Parts: sequence; structure tokens; C-alpha cells
Amino acid sequence: MKIRRVILIVAIVLAGLAGFQIWSGTRNLASPDGSIPIDFQHLDFYRFEVTDLGETHGVIPDSVRDYDGQKITIQGYMMPLDMDGDKALSFMLARDQQMCCYGVTPPPNGWIYAEMPDSGTTDYVIDYPILVTGTLEVGERYDEEGIFLSLYRMRVEKVHLPENMRDLTERMRNMQQDILDRSASR
Repeated sequence: MKIRRVILIVAIVLAGLAGFQIWSGTRNLASPDGSIPIDFQHLDFYRFEVTDLGETHGVIPDSVRDYDGQKITIQGYMMPLDMDGDKALSFMLARDQQMCCYGVTPPPNGWIYAEMPDSGTTDYVIDYPILVTGTLEVGERYDEEGIFLSLYRMRVEKVHLPENMRDLTERMRNMQQDILDRSASR
């Protein structure tokens, strides 16, 4: 019985070490497009807050500052900010859907302000995780009145949509238009 317990403990420790190696090693892996694949665990593991008065509390760790100016690919959920018709010009990329579905504001290090280059647009995707590739900017940004705007910004190069997303998006738009048309004809 003791041997089984020792073997189980050794297996758990080795699995944990292997998992840590994989997680910590992702910073050094580059995808075929040259971007560094990361996830929000790399960006929001530390405490950073903005008070109602706009004061910030927290220090950006060096391990996060190392991503400044780097081309990354990260998965998240889109919350459009600026739209051109049914296309997004800029959006918030968040770890999860809490912001959209439940009105929970993530901490400043839990989202990225993402902007399409040269007035470009991307399809608006709701309720599906997307991958976004672009150059990450790390650091506090304030407006001209000293109001905190963002901690992370990205100059988007590519939005990777799920394979069938364009078809689903088009079907949803058609369904919405049908509903509007039926309402207008009553």
C-alpha cells in the first residue's frame, strides 16, 4: 500500500513539473508566423487595480513588460468598441465572457484594447473564443485629462476566426434581418 502511495506522489510531482515546463516554456516558442503564443495567465496573474478616482495600484512585473513590442497570438473573447456597420474597427479582447454576458468588469490586466490597422475591420464574433495576432504594447495609458485608459494595447495583424464562424455569422445576420423584416411588415 505504501509503495502505491509513493508511486502516486512521484507521478503527481512529475506531472506537475512537466506542466510547469510546458507553461513556462511557451514564452520561448514561436509559431510559424513568428508570434509568441501566450494566454491571459501570462498577463493577469498579478494584482492591478484602478480606483473610482482613476488612481492605479499595482506594478507590472518584468515578465509581463518583456512582452512589450512583441508579436503575440492570444485567445480571448471579443467585445466590439468601434463598429463600421457590422464590422469591428476596435475591440476589447478579454479572457472570458464575464464582461459581455454578466456585466463584470475585468481588472485592467484582464483585457487588451485591440485595434485594426489602417481603419481595417474584422467580423464581429460573439460568444466564441478567437485568436488574435498582433504587436502588444504594455504600460499604463492615460487620456489628456489623466484618466486611465488601458494597460495593454495591440496593433492587430490578424483575427483568426473559428473555421465555420463566417458561415454562422452570416446565418445569424440573415436570421436577424428576417426578424426585422417581419416586424416591419406588421
